[in-house]
Amino acid sequence: MHRRHPLSTAPSLLCASLALVLLASGCSSSSSGSAGAIEDASGDLGSGIVNLDGARTVDGAAPIDPSDGGPDEDAVTDAGVEDTSVAPDTAEEPDTSAVPDAEPELDADPEPDVTPEPDTTAEPDVAPEPDVAPEPDVVPEPSVLTAMVTTPSSGEIVEVGTTLAFKGVVTDTVYDASELTVTWTLNGAQVLLETTPALGGWTELDHTFDVAGNHNITLTVTNPEGDEKKADVAIGVCQYGDKETFDQPLSSNVWTIYGDAYWDAGGWLEMTGNAQGKKGAIFNTAEMVNPGDVKINFSIWTGGGMNTGADGFAMSVVNAPDVAGLENFIATAKNGGCLGYGVSGECGTMQLDAFHVEFDTWKNNGDVNYDPAAQNHIGIMLDGDASNHVLWVNQTLEDSQWHDVTIQTIGQQIIVTFDGVEVINDSVVDFQFHGGYIGFTGVTGWATNFHRFDNLQIIQKCLVP
Repeated sequence: MHRRHPLSTAPSLLCASLALVLLASGCSSSSSGSAGAIEDASGDLGSGIVNLDGARTVDGAAPIDPSDGGPDEDAVTDAGVEDTSVAPDTAEEPDTSAVPDAEPELDADPEPDVTPEPDTTAEPDVAPEPDVAPEPDVVPEPSVLTAMVTTPSSGEIVEVGTTLAFKGVVTDTVYDASELTVTWTLNGAQVLLETTPALGGWTELDHTFDVAGNHNITLTVTNPEGDEKKADVAIGVCQYGDKETFDQPLSSNVWTIYGDAYWDAGGWLEMTGNAQGKKGAIFNTAEMVNPGDVKINFSIWTGGGMNTGADGFAMSVVNAPDVAGLENFIATAKNGGCLGYGVSGECGTMQLDAFHVEFDTWKNNGDVNYDPAAQNHIGIMLDGDASNHVLWVNQTLEDSQWHDVTIQTIGQQIIVTFDGVEVINDSVVDFQFHGGYIGFTGVTGWATNFHRFDNLQIIQKCLVP
């Protein structure tokens, strides 16, 4: 078997392709033209093979039929070799550069109208929101008023004649303090002060309570719109018992007169009158002074007597078991230097629980009792002993003038003021004020004086009437 060279395949394919082209050209050209064309082609290729039947073939192509316009036999040699002595007419190669007119494209059938699909993506109609009513006009918030009394505390109790300082504060959420009006009233009727509060709403009032009883102080704040706010504070005004002025004759149910004493129409109590050898006493036999701390106020007057004046007088609080015991004391007490209260010591042997303040106008020196000095003096005496001056001070007394005296006990401390001046202030060991019946005594001897008491007030427990 012969193996074909690889390069022989390519010319054979080329020859076959050319033969097909020429064959197609022969359909419209003369035979001579076709034969010449074939001879040219054969000469050019030089690789044609002659069929045994005399037909010439091209490698890989079907035999060419002369009757179909194939090459003329005269143009081919017996050996099948092309005669190159006569040059055949060369057929004009068709102009292959011209592109045949393209057939007009048929109008494409118009696409049928496409029914648009329903828009399924559209959101459903949204109902319009209802009209929103316009907001009403904003009404300003009403003002809020406050009022408070900061001092004193409600329920406080003070003595008649006391001046209290009241302080309060007011506010308003709309108006400044300068636009507010503050009114202080007493017991809902008496206007005490009307003013404008200070910076911060503070307001103050000073008021003196002259009448005992329960009182109500009201702080009222008013704004420009007429709104009001009130704050109240209750104050109790007490008194330590009424002052006994002795302007009226004594009630026998309260005061008992002993010896030479008497009530004077001038409005005071007289112990002796200006006469020699007198001894008198007046005691409250209806009420007793309570034990504990106490303040006792009264007024004294002495003078106008004979022989340089004498002897003196005393205020006494006697802790007797009853009026009978009190009257036993009064009857036992001696005159002269014993001043009508002396029952122990140099003046006697009676056991007595008592507190005395003497106003001595005569110097006694062993004539029954003893005095610490020759001058008039004030002495604190205990238990009916007119010689034992626990505390004492020289003091002018016989001037025929009224003088105010205050005696105060605070535990063991004893304080005496004379016309507002403190003349004694000291403590006495083991001293206790036990209370008792209160009264006055006085005596005269060879020398005389008037011995008067007035305006008694016992300040021990402040009571609100």
